[in-house]
Amino acid sequence: MTTDGRDDGLYGRVAIACAATGQWLENQDYAGNDPYQLDNLLTRASDKALFGRLVSFARRVMKPYHAFIPKQLFSMAKPIYMAQALGDALAGEGLRATDDSARRRAARIFQLLGEIRSPSLSTTPGDCPSSGGAPKSTQSTGR
Repeated sequence: MTTDGRDDGLYGRVAIACAATGQWLENQDYAGNDPYQLDNLLTRASDKALFGRLVSFARRVMKPYHAFIPKQLFSMAKPIYMAQALGDALAGEGLRATDDSARRRAARIFQLLGEIRSPSLSTTPGDCPSSGGAPKSTQSTGR
């Protein structure tokens, strides 16, 4: 323990885990599968007599039922970029010591966020919905 109460051993292990996670995410180009992507596939398959009853039962009883879906089925869905996951990855990079890999990863994440953001949202801070504004496309022009 340090004088400020921080456990340096734990802090070091967490830093190593964050760096390894960042490397893994970068290797995947930050794309992945959301278990709820599979709902569409399962819904289409659920019109089959036996399978439909099993899916319906799983949805009612098992939470989250996605945990029981075989990994091969997940690989059938196209990997997507999820804004929440990108934000989490960016926050993790921000907590790391600044180095070339952190800068490279942050730049790529910002690029992806720019590519997947809704085109109807303004980048002007006052127009941001979280700041009490509205998306630019729905604001009145006063005319």
